[in-house]
Amino acid sequence: MLGGSTLLVGLESPAEWLQHDFVLAGSRNARVYNFSVLSSVSGMELARIVYEIADLQPDLVIMYNGGNDIIAPWESDPRPGYPFDFVVLESNPLVEHSPETYPAFALFAYGSSLFRFFLRDYFTEHFLHLKDLRDDVHWNSPAWRQKITTTYVSNVVKASKISKAFGADFFVFFQPLVFYKKQLSSTEKQMMQQNTAEAEYAQDMRKRMISGLQNTGGLNWQDLSGIYDQNSGTVFKDFIHTSDGMSKRVVAHTIYLNIKSIVERL
Repeated sequence: MLGGSTLLVGLESPAEWLQHDFVLAGSRNARVYNFSVLSSVSGMELARIVYEIADLQPDLVIMYNGGNDIIAPWESDPRPGYPFDFVVLESNPLVEHSPETYPAFALFAYGSSLFRFFLRDYFTEHFLHLKDLRDDVHWNSPAWRQKITTTYVSNVVKASKISKAFGADFFVFFQPLVFYKKQLSSTEKQMMQQNTAEAEYAQDMRKRMISGLQNTGGLNWQDLSGIYDQNSGTVFKDFIHTSDGMSKRVVAHTIYLNIKSIVERL
């Protein structure tokens, strides 16, 4: 399994719950391996399939993703398909070779906790130049949103083809976000009210992503973004991470129901 922190954080991950389902079903030879990485996007997962997973000769490769591909360019590095906060690595002052571009005053001021608290936007702009990056990629434009979509869909299609090339089946699951939940708890409503522009963006991106996956042809995929629609309790701790227990259990079990026929014929 590949994904981001939603497959890692907590007492038991969906990958561990998926292993429980196979054990309960008597499929004791099935082994679920978790190759997730914090803040991972689909392009990084594609690279891990090529450079790490292919040599291990798995029978089935599962992606559980989409959320970071959508949210990362909205909140951090705006370039579609780039790793989360890649701009931070690029902006490391230690790799600056020109005194003219070295942010000496900003780094000096950053040593003050008072300045860091009150001048956060100043430091962000002087260190990362996010405004310039957003202008360069036409951040939040329809073309920018579509580029995020086509990059994601292209990555999962390539992942499927590469997995099948070395003899593995493939399945991708588009994950839920708090923005997609129909019955919100008071805590989740508060999250939505604090992020109304992001909520509109995420809803639009959901439609674009699903439409893109529908037009792939031959790709094994399933939309799990509405999996919590009937749950009126608090499921999400933030926009993407869920509480432990049944919220993760239901994701794992739904994945199990989708892949068990593949595993049974192996």
